[in-house]
Amino acid sequence: MKMQQFVRALAKCAVGAMVIVTGMTPVVVRAEPLLVFSRDARVAQGNAQARCMWQKVAGHSVLALTFGQYIPSKNRGWPFVSFPLAQTVNHLTDWSRYKYGYLSVTVRNLDPQPSELGVWLSDKGGDSRPHSAWLRYTTIPAASTKTIVVPCQDLRNSMDLNGVGTLSFIMRRPPRDTHFQILAISLIPPRLGAKGEMRLMIDVPHLRDTYFPSSNERTLAGRVVLHLTSPQLASLKLVLALGGKVVQTWAPPRSGVNRFLLPRPAFGTTHAQPLRVRLVSAHGRTIDQRVRMLKLVPRAPDAVTLREDGQCLVNGRPFYPIGIFQAPASAFESLKTMGMNTVQTYIPADAHYLQQAKKYGLRVLTPVTGAWPLQHTKQLDPQAVQRYMAMCRDSGAVLGYYIYDEPDLSEVSPAYLAAISKAVSKADPYHLTVGVCNHEYGSFAGTADVMMPDTYPIPGDWAVLLDRLTQARDSMGGRGALWHTPQCFPQLAYPPPPPEGGRPPTFDEMRAMVYTGLAFGVRGTIFYSYAVQGFAIKDAYPHLWQAFGDVIKEMHGLRRILAAPSGSLRVARNDQGILAATREYNGHAYLFAVNSSPRKTVEAVLHLRGAKPNGRWIVVSEGRSVTVRHGVLRDKFQPLAVHIYTTAPRDPSPIRLAAVRRALEQAQREHPLPLAGDLADLAHGAKVRSSFGWPKHAGVEGWQRMIDGYPGAGWVIGDDFRAGSPRLAKALHGERWIEVDLRRPESIGRLAAVTSEIKPTLKVFRGGRWEAVKSESSVDRHLSTVFRSELELPVSTQSTAQDRVTTTVARFPPLKVNRFRLYFRNARPGGTEVIFELEAYRQ
Repeated sequence: MKMQQFVRALAKCAVGAMVIVTGMTPVVVRAEPLLVFSRDARVAQGNAQARCMWQKVAGHSVLALTFGQYIPSKNRGWPFVSFPLAQTVNHLTDWSRYKYGYLSVTVRNLDPQPSELGVWLSDKGGDSRPHSAWLRYTTIPAASTKTIVVPCQDLRNSMDLNGVGTLSFIMRRPPRDTHFQILAISLIPPRLGAKGEMRLMIDVPHLRDTYFPSSNERTLAGRVVLHLTSPQLASLKLVLALGGKVVQTWAPPRSGVNRFLLPRPAFGTTHAQPLRVRLVSAHGRTIDQRVRMLKLVPRAPDAVTLREDGQCLVNGRPFYPIGIFQAPASAFESLKTMGMNTVQTYIPADAHYLQQAKKYGLRVLTPVTGAWPLQHTKQLDPQAVQRYMAMCRDSGAVLGYYIYDEPDLSEVSPAYLAAISKAVSKADPYHLTVGVCNHEYGSFAGTADVMMPDTYPIPGDWAVLLDRLTQARDSMGGRGALWHTPQCFPQLAYPPPPPEGGRPPTFDEMRAMVYTGLAFGVRGTIFYSYAVQGFAIKDAYPHLWQAFGDVIKEMHGLRRILAAPSGSLRVARNDQGILAATREYNGHAYLFAVNSSPRKTVEAVLHLRGAKPNGRWIVVSEGRSVTVRHGVLRDKFQPLAVHIYTTAPRDPSPIRLAAVRRALEQAQREHPLPLAGDLADLAHGAKVRSSFGWPKHAGVEGWQRMIDGYPGAGWVIGDDFRAGSPRLAKALHGERWIEVDLRRPESIGRLAAVTSEIKPTLKVFRGGRWEAVKSESSVDRHLSTVFRSELELPVSTQSTAQDRVTTTVARFPPLKVNRFRLYFRNARPGGTEVIFELEAYRQ
């Protein structure tokens, strides 16, 4: 039967005692404490796909978990069970005593296939910040028992150990029903010689423990981290050796971080040097040791590396990536003119794509295979990959390889992605590996040189952006680079449309996304996306593209400043929720400050230290200045407002915010989007269907774009589909119709259909039958101008339309109707039938 009762502590376990659950009685088996659960507590969260129950095994009670098969068309979310630790397990009220210890979960896989089980912990959050979480998947071999060991130090990077709220078990896309037994859950204090008690971390060289001649790194810097208590360390010492020669000793070592700084190794004729650290007892016995292999690669004409702070370096020079996803080669000239320097493609770049990118001075992020989605790539043809990478490596246009895309949404393992990244870096050590992730940052940290969280908060919760950036930064632990994928698309573009309406982000929201990222250590910004499901944003959502262009223009003006080091300036105190980042360029300080609240206006008081803060500071892009007195900067921040301050004598920005906002407001007045007064709109609950069977489900396959209020987002319904199969050819033969259901009777006096150059008939449903209404057609000169060069349609059709955009309008005395149809026959030979927008108005 389903488990309805689970978690409550039987008693506080004494520190140093471990127990396992046997019915209702804890049994001590060794000197480690266990988190003890009883059978009379309830599961706080979960879904119908997960079941848990007690089972008797060899006289002991164990917790049995069953995760149901994940079926995308049926299930909402992945199967999981979650337990409220803070309320039910007294022993968990203070994890801080185990900050150098471990969480241990012993799991038995009952299935004949290996499966990945996720351990998911989150804290209780608070009013001042979003909830923080830690999630990591571990492969449990078939029909085997495995202990998942989680260093509490890792948890501390993601959450507050004093406020751990829930412990969950989760499965990622289980392809079948999977069965586990949880045998023990323990908090373990640190032990000498235990796995993970000692870590050797390299800070310089920053990228893959490799020295690049172009990066000018002249030192060897790093940390030996010990997760042990001070009494345990009293009689121990750390010994650091490079190439077999002892170079540093700590006696006794510190609990926590032991740093070292050495001259760059002399590699001589070899291209590798071992760096070894040993933990040695008073009797000279090696208790534990770690080894890292330092490497040197020859000079190359096009090397892309990382600075210690994560900033990208191209041939040794700072380079802040400013770019966009899914950029076609035909758009390179316009993107470069806007101010971009980077483009991404989901399809491996061919020679023409790379040549065009180099021509316009753009850097490319390209995948290494043609398989899509990237996270499902299971097999690589080594020879084909090597040939492709040789072309990319020598092209002079590649910035890095796009290794994966949102792998947390698939069943691919972090270990597999790490192996792919390692293989790619070995084949081409001179360019970066990059991956986008939006969940499970702890699991995927380190699987690529660059992690890019995608944060799409509009029109939902702005806290999603803050939470994802926090988790991504903390999970990386200062290694690699953090880039950001902000939102440049409306959620409306992806069916089904969200309840909030799916509006596009505004200029100020996109600007806030960019500079909020800086406060979390972001060192590159690649927007998503040039196109959504094949529709170019510039055509489908022109107001959004206009606002986006102004954001890029400002970033381009600040590109050298964005790539500069943080400098000595810092915000010493700030109690108003202002997020801040600093830069120092050409001897001048820059302060990026963002109001993290989307609702509150803040009278901010920022206490500055360093970089001679007193005096006049220019406010970039705003045409004003502020005065800092006694190290205090005061300014007013509207919700999500960004203020950029500098001690430089001139404003480096090419824009003025007031002028940008006026231009956007004027464009909205002249061509309001979404269409004002349109009743045949998703926002009013309208639905669309057709005589030829599509869509089978409301809001799928992009059909909602016909009534989304954005005339530039067309949908192909004709020749390309007709050529697909005999069934489609038959369905699309002769007279056809597309119907809009308003869901309720409305008084309608005007209907409009924006199409490619076809002449439809408009009909309304009245008195139990369809009646034609008199209409007239004319060329829509504004939209025809927008599409005069090329109309980019869904990639599935591989088609472009050169037809003029036609608006067919019917005006009549107001009628009470709730449905109307667009009737049309086959398009002229060679034409493409496109429906851009169907509209209904009261007058």
